[in-house]
Amino acid sequence: MRSDAFLAAWQINPWLTGWLCLVLLVYLRGFLPRMSRGASAFRPWRAVSFAGGLLALWVAVSSPLETYGGYLLSVHMTQHLVLMMVVPPLVLAGNPGIPLMMGLPAGLRRAWIEPMLASASVRRAFGRIVHPLVGWVALVLTTWIWHVPVLYELALVHSGWHTIEHMCFLLAAFLFWWPVVQPHPYKAPIANWLLIAYLLTADVQNTIFSALFCFAEVVIYPTYSSTSPAIGVDPLRDQALAGAIMWVPGSVAFLVPVGVICARIFESRSPAAVRRRQFRAAAARMATAGGGIAEPTPVTVSLPQLGGSTPVGGPAAGSSAPDRRSAAGSSRKDRLDLMALPVLGACIRSRPARNTIRAILLVLAAVIVLDGFLGPDNEAMNAAGVLPFTHWRGMLVLALLFVGNVFCSVCPFVLPRMAFRRMLPGWQGMRWPRWLRSKWFAVAIVITWLWAYEALALWASPLATAWIIIGYFVVAFLVDVLFRGASFCKWICPIGQFNFVNSMLSPTVVAARDPNVCTDCTTRECIRGSSTVPGCGLDLFIPAKVGNLDCTGCLDCADACPHQNVGILERSRVVDLVATGWRSSVGRLARRTDLAVLVLVLVFGAYANAAGMVGPILSWQDAFAGQWGLGSRLLPATVLVIGLVVVLPAIVVAMGGLVSRWLGGWRADVGAGGWRGFVYALLPIGAAMWLVHFGFHLATSAGTAVSVTQRMGNDIGLSILGSPEWVWGCCVTPPAWLLPLEIIALDLGLVMSIVAALRIAETHHARARAMLVAAPWILVASGLFAFGIWVIFQPMEMRGTVL
Repeated sequence: MRSDAFLAAWQINPWLTGWLCLVLLVYLRGFLPRMSRGASAFRPWRAVSFAGGLLALWVAVSSPLETYGGYLLSVHMTQHLVLMMVVPPLVLAGNPGIPLMMGLPAGLRRAWIEPMLASASVRRAFGRIVHPLVGWVALVLTTWIWHVPVLYELALVHSGWHTIEHMCFLLAAFLFWWPVVQPHPYKAPIANWLLIAYLLTADVQNTIFSALFCFAEVVIYPTYSSTSPAIGVDPLRDQALAGAIMWVPGSVAFLVPVGVICARIFESRSPAAVRRRQFRAAAARMATAGGGIAEPTPVTVSLPQLGGSTPVGGPAAGSSAPDRRSAAGSSRKDRLDLMALPVLGACIRSRPARNTIRAILLVLAAVIVLDGFLGPDNEAMNAAGVLPFTHWRGMLVLALLFVGNVFCSVCPFVLPRMAFRRMLPGWQGMRWPRWLRSKWFAVAIVITWLWAYEALALWASPLATAWIIIGYFVVAFLVDVLFRGASFCKWICPIGQFNFVNSMLSPTVVAARDPNVCTDCTTRECIRGSSTVPGCGLDLFIPAKVGNLDCTGCLDCADACPHQNVGILERSRVVDLVATGWRSSVGRLARRTDLAVLVLVLVFGAYANAAGMVGPILSWQDAFAGQWGLGSRLLPATVLVIGLVVVLPAIVVAMGGLVSRWLGGWRADVGAGGWRGFVYALLPIGAAMWLVHFGFHLATSAGTAVSVTQRMGNDIGLSILGSPEWVWGCCVTPPAWLLPLEIIALDLGLVMSIVAALRIAETHHARARAMLVAAPWILVASGLFAFGIWVIFQPMEMRGTVL
């Protein structure tokens, strides 16, 4: 676009400009006196926000967005995005009600405004208008109705209807954002968790709405079939771009407030916030009783979540212990303990019961290996092609995110190690070499696995799968025989590393039920072991253990503890990502480069693994192989995996780290202020992609186990199972509920990433600066979210089925 054409595209309306300037002057006239008095609801940034909202409105209707919106759908969608997602939140964040009213002439205010606001019926009517249900329905209906082709074309042709369309968008958006922003003195009539659902459901409909434009194969609005080519733009590409504009920035506009609300909820429940509230309550009671309290005097209040009474304001408030308690959760005695449940708890506590489950899984692994060697070569008809890659992976990620590290806790590969050490109780083994005591070797194995799975098509070879299981068994046995503890689990096992990292998001953690009991304990059986049960083979000392990193959940510590003080306790899903204190056998996360790189590999590996199965990527691989005269996808698959798992994360970390340090005032790259701390904020969006990918295969191909079981039964003469119905070996049509659940899963992943990034930044910066420091990582998470949404709308190669 030439500069003269760009300048000519501005449509500056003097009436609109004048009215906006007048509104700003009235606002400032009422705002400035209240700001000068130090009112918390009228800080300077709110005036800047209000002025920014008016400026965004002026730009939306006066800039080239207005002119070129009639030629390009993408420009018109950008204009709508500004009107609906930018203008209302900024204006409402300025708390405009009182300043606008007080900025009016006194006579006008007293004669008209104040009597109207004094009317109970007016206040009731206004409360109903700004009710969240009204706002949600108004936004959704306005969005969909005005984009019906007939009405949209009407607004394109007639300027009057175009103005009405924009007014409808503005009004609906103000109603929608009102209960979210809650301008002073309004308070939403619903709880915060309902506001989260309010925003998430709005985002789901926005995603579906945007996807219609992204993947439509015809031009929806006929006008653009002629206007877009006139300026050299393909109308279908322009339409897809329009959908992407509404999709990604629109979703971020919905999900960032969700992240902020969640962060506030977590902060309000933190031990520090509880202590502050209790201190203020105690001070108020004493002041009411007469005399107030002196600031240095510690006030003893009951803190059941810390295991007793603590002097608030005294030395205990500044000790290092609360950091550890906050990392593990606000209360341990009052939290759900899976081991204390009536039936399930008894099974979990029983060591023979856990070993029985391990033995069953070992037999199942042997069946898979035998079928891999002796069964059909077609992976959809072989247990080695179906059970590990469709069923086990899906159930693994579901268990990690909704229960905990279940599969490591009953891993069948530990049984031979246990049997060997029982036969030779005096055998200690060597210590794991110091130069290998990091995750770098495991990182290399995980990258190799991600590459081999795609480039060598391991999923399509039951024989290769069988050999991999045998190799896994042999290596695990040899390492654990030669070296002390659970060296294979801690330093080598790629499945274990996947489980360790993603279990940081699990709702449960193996921890001490009462920290005071551990304080009085002198024998330390949980790590040293007892005469009959070994201690923790991963060197995790329960009183100093934080989170799930490096914990297999084997419960050897619980079996060895003579006080029965170890449980599987519920906890917040985010605290493990933001706990910056020292962890037993792990150290400080923000100083562990190897762990940070492992997290990055698994996060970006989720997207590489899913992208390698979608139609456009497979078509690109075939085109790449054809262009270079290759007979397979080996080289393009290698390029894909290395690019997404190695190169892209390196670029992201370098840029994100530099921008964060610049916005944070070039603080030293230590603690959670550096990139090694912030990478954990990406873990939720990565786990969401694993869940979406593996969950899709499990939901659409779960029946493949039925036909394979029937076939194996017939092979050994068990005709009672019936003849194999290979219709079960084919993927079913995805159920209608699956896509919305996938979108919600990615939404929640992005929200948790936003919350984690904000809380990590707040550990080293004030809240205002923390928002800026976290912004690059929120942007990275948003990009991964957008990529994930794109993936789930693509046709996917149905691996492991007869298709």
